[in-house]
Amino acid sequence: MTDSSTTHSESFTHASADAGPAKARRRPTVVRVVMPRPDLLDDLPDSERDFSIESRKVVQRLADNRKQAAERRERDEADIESLANAMLDLGDCDPESIRDLPIASVAAMAEVDVKRAERLQRDAYWLARDLVTDEPAKKAGESDYERNLRIATTALTSGVYRTRHLKAADKHYSPRQARLVDDHCRQEEYLRRMSDEPRAQSHIVERHDADGVVTTRHQSARDRFDPGGRGYVGSAGYVGGSSTQENGGTVWQNEFVEKGKRTETSVLTQRYNAATPKPPGKRRKGISSKKVLQCIAYLDGIGKTPEEIAADDLVNETVSRVKGALHRLRNDTRHWTGDNNDRRAVHMKKWVALDQIHGNTRTDCREIIRGDKDEIFESFHDFMEFINTLPVPPQQAVWPRDDQFPERVTKPHLLWYLPADRGVWYDESTGMAMFEAVAAALTVMAGCDIGGLANVGDCKQPTSPRNVCIDIETQHLPDLSELCKILDVDLKQNLAVTMRQQSVASMVASGISETQSGAIYSLAWKRGIELCGLWERLNQLRVDADLDRRRLGVEVCDALLEDRFMADQLRTLRASALTAAENSIRVAAKKVAESYGRGLRASSRGYDLRAAEAEVKKAVADVRATASSDLTSAELKKLEVHAAQSAGQVYCNRTQVERSVRRIADAMLEISKTGAVPDDKAVTKLSGMDIRTVRNRWDAAVALNAANAIVAVVFDAPPTVPEPVEHADTTTATDRAKCSSVRGVTATGSPGAKPGQPGDQLSDAIPAATGETLTLETTIPAILRTLVDGLRPWNPASGAPQTGRALLEFCRPGFRIYRSKLGIREETRRQLKGRPASGKSGSLDHLDDDIWPEAAPA
Repeated sequence: MTDSSTTHSESFTHASADAGPAKARRRPTVVRVVMPRPDLLDDLPDSERDFSIESRKVVQRLADNRKQAAERRERDEADIESLANAMLDLGDCDPESIRDLPIASVAAMAEVDVKRAERLQRDAYWLARDLVTDEPAKKAGESDYERNLRIATTALTSGVYRTRHLKAADKHYSPRQARLVDDHCRQEEYLRRMSDEPRAQSHIVERHDADGVVTTRHQSARDRFDPGGRGYVGSAGYVGGSSTQENGGTVWQNEFVEKGKRTETSVLTQRYNAATPKPPGKRRKGISSKKVLQCIAYLDGIGKTPEEIAADDLVNETVSRVKGALHRLRNDTRHWTGDNNDRRAVHMKKWVALDQIHGNTRTDCREIIRGDKDEIFESFHDFMEFINTLPVPPQQAVWPRDDQFPERVTKPHLLWYLPADRGVWYDESTGMAMFEAVAAALTVMAGCDIGGLANVGDCKQPTSPRNVCIDIETQHLPDLSELCKILDVDLKQNLAVTMRQQSVASMVASGISETQSGAIYSLAWKRGIELCGLWERLNQLRVDADLDRRRLGVEVCDALLEDRFMADQLRTLRASALTAAENSIRVAAKKVAESYGRGLRASSRGYDLRAAEAEVKKAVADVRATASSDLTSAELKKLEVHAAQSAGQVYCNRTQVERSVRRIADAMLEISKTGAVPDDKAVTKLSGMDIRTVRNRWDAAVALNAANAIVAVVFDAPPTVPEPVEHADTTTATDRAKCSSVRGVTATGSPGAKPGQPGDQLSDAIPAATGETLTLETTIPAILRTLVDGLRPWNPASGAPQTGRALLEFCRPGFRIYRSKLGIREETRRQLKGRPASGKSGSLDHLDDDIWPEAAPA
C-alpha cells in the first residue's frame, strides 16, 4: 500500500503579518509541502507505467507550447511597438493620416516582415492613435496589461456596434484585442461570482499597483505549485457534506498551506486528473462548428438516428463524431466542484477545480467506479481491517481531513480504477452494461450507500489539499471482464434494478411490510417534509444545534397519524394492513427528522412500490386487447413496455400535482387562521412555490380545503360528544407530550403544544346537528367560504375540467345526510376488534426500538 500522505513534509510557521499578532499567537499555520516521488514507477503494471510516461510527455509538451506562446507574444508586442512608431513617423503624428498609410512602407521602416505587419496592422494603428492622445494622467503608472486592455476596449467600443456579420478583415479591431477583452470580462465575472461563495477566496490574491491601490487577481499556477509561491491557503472552518448542517459542514479543518502537485505522488491521482472534464471554453476534439451543432441538435430533436444525421447534407460527418456531439449536447461536461457537495461552482482553471473537496468525473468515458461508504471509522486501523475483508479492494480511498479527530476516517469514498485504455465510452452498449453491473456489484459488496449509484462519477477528489488520499492497490487493476468473473455479475443488474432491490431491502429492514405498497411510505415521507417546511416558514421550527431530532420525529409522527391527507389512506385499511401502514408512517417520520435541513428534499418522483400497479396492469391489458395479430412477440413486448412506462409517468405527474395542491392548501389554512383572506402573493411567500404554480393550482386547493371541511363535519364527531358507556373499557389516546413553542426543543413545564399541522384545527367550521340540512354556510368557515364563492362555475357544455364548484354541488339546499353521534370515521374505528379508538399517541412509547433504536431522552 502506498500512502500519498507520507509524501508531505509538514512544518509549522506563524501566521502572516496581515492576520494580526493576536491571530499569530493563537494558532500556528500548518505548511505542507508535497514532494515528488522518485520511485513512482516502481512496482507498477506496464499499462500504468506507460500511462505515467506518456502523461509526463504531454505535460512537458504543453509546457513547451506555453513557453513558445509566451515568446510569440513578446515578439508581437515588440513588433507592434515598432510598427506604431513607424506609423507616427510616416504620418507626422496625425491620427487621420495614419490609417491610410501603405503597409509595405510601414513594414520596411519598422524592419518587420510584410505578412506579420499585415496581421498586426490594426493593433499598431490603435497603439499609435493612443500615443498621440494627450491624456498623461490616465497613462501614469499604468502597466502594459492595463494599457493594452484600455486600448482594446477603446477599439471594440468605437465604430460599428454590431460586427458579427462582418468578415474578420473588415472589422475595426483585431482578434487579439477581442480575445483580450473577452478574457478580462470572464475573469472579472469569475472574481465577482467567487466573492459570493464561502471559502472560495483561496485562489484569489491581492496585489498593489504603483499608486498603492489594492486590486484582486486570480492565482496563477506559478503561485500554486512553485516552492517559493503562495501555495494553496486553506481557511479554517467546517467543510464537507451538506452546507445546511447545523455547523455548515461535516469536519473541522484548521488553517493550512499546501505547496506542490499531488499528481507527482501517485499515478492513480494522475489518472483521476485525466478522468475529469475540461474547464469551460476548452472543447475536446470533435465538431466545433456552431451551425453544424445546431443542425445536429435539431435533427436529433425530431427523432433522427445518428446514422441519418451523419448522412445529412448540412452535417456531412462520420457517425462516431455525430455521437460525440450528441453526447456533449445532452450531458453537461463542465467540472462542477466545491468544498460542500451541495454548493458547487464552475472554475476557470481545471487545477483550481481539482483543489475542491467534491467533484465529478467525465461522462463520455468511464474509467473510475466510486463507492460511497457512508460510515465513520474511529481509527485508520479499523478502516484497513474493513478494506482487507473486501474480495476486490479499491485502488484508492479518499476522505476529508478532520483536525478535531485526526485519527478518524470520515465517510470515505472508495475508488476502483480500470486499467489504462480500458475505459468505457458512451456509445458502447455492452461496455456500459458491464460497467453499470460491476458498479452495482461493488456497491453491494462494500456495503456502500445505494443512493450513490445515481451518480457513480460524483467523487471526493484525491487531488484536493483538504482531503486525505491513500493508494491501496496499485500493482493489479482488474478490467471489467475480470471483475464480472470475480463478482459473478449478471448484466441485467444495472443501476436502476439494483437501486430498486436495495431500496426494498432497506425499507423491509427498517420495519416496513414487504407486502405493503410503498405509496404509504412515500406519501408519509413527502408529507412530513411538507409539514417541516411549513413549520420552519411559520417560525415554529428552527434547524440549529439545539434541535432534538428525536423529539422532532415524535412530533412529525403525531402530525402524520392525524393528518387529513394521510387519513384518506388509512381509513380504507383494516387490521394488519392498518398496522403495517402506521408502522410505515413511523419509519418515514424518523427518516424525515434525521434528514430535514441537511440538504435533502422530498422529490416528487421515486420508486413507489406497486403504487401504480393497477394502472400499469390496465394499460398493458388494453394494449394486448387492441394489438394486431400480425405483430411479433418482440414488437408486442415493446408496446407493452411503452404502455407501462406511460402509465407510471402519468402516476408520477399526478402525485406531483397532488403534492403542489397540498402545499397550497396548507398555506391557505395558515393564512386564514390570522383572519386574513389568502391571496396568491401571500400563499407564494408562505409556501415558497412559484407564483405561476400557485395560480394554476388555486382552484384545486380551494376545493380541497372545502371538501376537507365538509368531511370533518360529516364524518367526524363534534368535539363535545361524551365517551359512550359501552366503550368505556377501550384504550384512549394519551395526551401529547409537552414541548416548547419551538418544535424539536423539549421544555419541561411549558404550556401545551401548538397544533401539529394546519389540518389539526377545524373549529371554525360550524358543527352540524344530526339530520340537519347541510349547506356551504353551515359546513365551511367564513374566510374559506369567500374563496369558494370565487371559484369559477362549471359549465358542462364547455368541457372544462371540473375543478370548481362542481366538487361542492352536493351541498345544495335540501340535501340531507344522517350520521351517528360519534361520526362515521370514529364509528368505523370502534368496530375494529381489540383496537383503541385512536392509533395516535404523543408519548415516546409507540416508537419501537427496532424503528428508533436510540435511547429515549431523560
